[in-house]
Amino acid sequence: MPLFSDEEKAILQQALSMYVQIIQQRYPQQEVEKVLETAQGILEKAMSPDEGGAAPAAKPRGISDEWFESCCKQCEKLDAGGKCLDKITEKFPGKCDPILKYERKKLLKK
Repeated sequence: MPLFSDEEKAILQQALSMYVQIIQQRYPQQEVEKVLETAQGILEKAMSPDEGGAAPAAKPRGISDEWFESCCKQCEKLDAGGKCLDKITEKFPGKCDPILKYERKKLLKK
């Protein structure tokens, strides 16, 4: 059963569109871009067949199983499709703060 009906999806789309328009009037372009990316992510999740309710299907490119289980699954930057939304990790897999902190903790325990 879908999470949102077609009518609810339309309302969500209209609300996000209006929100972005208001943000564009009040905030600098850099902030607007962040909000726009987030809004697009929300719409993609709402419009997808699985509604984004499932766990990520795959781990991001270049990420070990250990990192995925210990860091990525809890990270807010992990897309429902298994893609990492962090720009640094996209270019340099494993170089994000959660993974670096995890690795430091492992070293300190030894």
